[in-house]
Amino acid sequence: MKRTVTLLLLLIVATALAISATGDWLLLLGRYEGAESHFFFREIDGSFEFLFESTRGTISFNGLNYMPVECVKIHSDTYLLEANPLNFVVAVFQRDEERFGIRCKIDREVFVRLFYGPEGGDVFKITPVRPVKELLPQALEARPPEEAGELLPMDLVDIEMLDPKIKLDIRYAREDNFMGSSLYTEEKAFLQRPAAYALVKASEILNERGLGLVVHDAYRPWYVTKMFWDATPDELKEFVADPEKGSRHNRGCAVDVSLYSLETGEFLDFGGGYDEFSERSYIDFPGGSTLQRYYRELLRETMATVGFQPLKEEWWHFDFEGWERYPIGNITFEELERSR
Repeated sequence: MKRTVTLLLLLIVATALAISATGDWLLLLGRYEGAESHFFFREIDGSFEFLFESTRGTISFNGLNYMPVECVKIHSDTYLLEANPLNFVVAVFQRDEERFGIRCKIDREVFVRLFYGPEGGDVFKITPVRPVKELLPQALEARPPEEAGELLPMDLVDIEMLDPKIKLDIRYAREDNFMGSSLYTEEKAFLQRPAAYALVKASEILNERGLGLVVHDAYRPWYVTKMFWDATPDELKEFVADPEKGSRHNRGCAVDVSLYSLETGEFLDFGGGYDEFSERSYIDFPGGSTLQRYYRELLRETMATVGFQPLKEEWWHFDFEGWERYPIGNITFEELERSR
């Protein structure tokens, strides 16, 4: 009885405390692994919540169910979990030198933070199965799969020429991409004309909210898709397209996008990096912060309004309607520029 009264008093005091506005709690958000189960620690509408893996859970993600448990911050990195009205459990987080949460102790059980890859905005990278210098000449010599039926002619448009408020951040023209090598010779983004005009409409809708589109990739020559596939380990191949089928990027009908603030020019935080090969990239990832999840939903809804459909494994990837009517393209950026 004494323990219950003490915990209730702690809860009353904790409820009166405002959540810190410094954002330091963002570094605690993530997935934590126990001996037999795991949980996501997330922020939701100004409060905090533990999502415990549970067959009785009400939230589904990636084939599993999760049970949300409300909690209250009582001191520093200590939180009070409400199991039922008169039964409370204390959770204590431990951080590393960079302030990221690395462990969480709940009663006697210790849960270890799962790091999907670099945090804090760093670029996710794989270790290619084969070096890019070896893959490139072979990919250039290879030929895309043959396609049957009547297809529309390629009519690729330079996005940058249509809307100056659309920013380009073409990672594959630099080394800050998952392959760790420059794969394009120019920072350019091309789409089939109808898709390009639809993207401009999406940009205009977002501009009204004070936001702008960032394009990370659009048309991708087939030989680059083949390099991705040949370089990626088998266990991560769900995040790259099979060159034997071709990709919607190859057809000029897929675009990878995120958002930036028109006022500050800063890129917005989606709770997981572009081209990150992890469950955090799924469009319905339940973790992170309310704002991060809101940006994903806003981007998804805006793109759907103008004819783009999302890819469930990648919050940044959208396919334009009618993509199957266009052929797999393998023309290089240099050839596109010379043809204009």
